[in-house]
Amino acid sequence: MNKRYIVRLKDGVDQQAHFTSLRQAVNFTVVDAFDPAFLNAYVVALSESDLAKVMAHEDVLRVEEDAEDVVE
Repeated sequence: MNKRYIVRLKDGVDQQAHFTSLRQAVNFTVVDAFDPAFLNAYVVALSESDLAKVMAHEDVLRVEEDAEDVVE
């Protein structure tokens, strides 16, 4: 089962170029992407085995598990 993670990219990294590079090694789905002028990050769904590959990518600053808000 895939989990969702927030992936923060290093300053100056182009998101589309990053996605292209990452797709060569990782199977993932971008759930949401933030405006790089505000926050160079995106939300991704991927397996735990692919998580290590994303975390090791040279473009990535940090990765955190996404917490889903529950509204009752």
